[in-house]
Amino acid sequence: MTTIDESKPVNPFGDQYAIPEASQSDADKIDYDRWGRYANLPGIPGVMDPGPLSRASTIAKVLPDTWNLDQWAKRQIVRGLQRKPALLDLASGPRFNHESKHGKDLLNSIAATAMDEAGSHDGATAGTRFHDLAEHADRGEGILLDPSLSPDDLAMLDAYEAEMRRHSIKPVAEFIERVVCVPSLGIAGRFDRIYNDNGVLRIGDLKSQKWEPGLFDSISLSVQLAIYSNATHMLDMSVKPWKWVPMPKIDKTKGLVAWVPAVEPGKAEIHDVDLVFGWKMTKASVQVREWRKAKGVVSRRAIM
Repeated sequence: MTTIDESKPVNPFGDQYAIPEASQSDADKIDYDRWGRYANLPGIPGVMDPGPLSRASTIAKVLPDTWNLDQWAKRQIVRGLQRKPALLDLASGPRFNHESKHGKDLLNSIAATAMDEAGSHDGATAGTRFHDLAEHADRGEGILLDPSLSPDDLAMLDAYEAEMRRHSIKPVAEFIERVVCVPSLGIAGRFDRIYNDNGVLRIGDLKSQKWEPGLFDSISLSVQLAIYSNATHMLDMSVKPWKWVPMPKIDKTKGLVAWVPAVEPGKAEIHDVDLVFGWKMTKASVQVREWRKAKGVVSRRAIM
């Protein structure tokens, strides 16, 4: 019998609101409100009161053209239904109301399950393992060789480190997975890395997903890294209560991406990201979000 995993969250707002970051300990847990905003970050005396902050990942999704991604998702759903046609039986019957809340939630779950069946998230587990390995290595902690590590895991790590050496780029151990804030825009986010790129500190991102045109989006990426590079404060979570400290001096013109695809173990590339363009798009994204709140754009004409 085909069943749906109803434990998976269904986001009625779509991808505009990102899912909270994972892998947080209870002691360092960041809370989010119903719209995915940071909800429990401290204020900055004289600069910003405590309150919800939009996430950089949310802002980065405002402007990109999602047509290619939408088309890919449709194809994946069809492929998944081909592999498990019994999923359609869950939404059949004369009493099924696809316009009810339950009906909509069920259809969303069916679509998500179909995408899983199509292998839409293949490589995600390998990518997660690689990120964990890379974090240990970049902190200078080394890695523990255990049976759970596959040759592909080690090939990804070797390729990443070799590419870093080839470009004379070094991770800064104290600036890995840190939360930063742009108070003037009410935005916060968690970056992957700050790299020392031949003597210049640059914001960096570690990517392990498959590269497909339209999915590895240049606008979204440049916006996200531009927000991090223009942040004025970094969260110190080593003290209780948490407090904000000034950002180190980061180059605001160019960021970098270390691309280590999980589906091609042994491959690694460095890509530069134009942050001047990204910052321009960031401010445009913030303006567009404000415009979307406009009321009375269309109103019924009164009878004279």
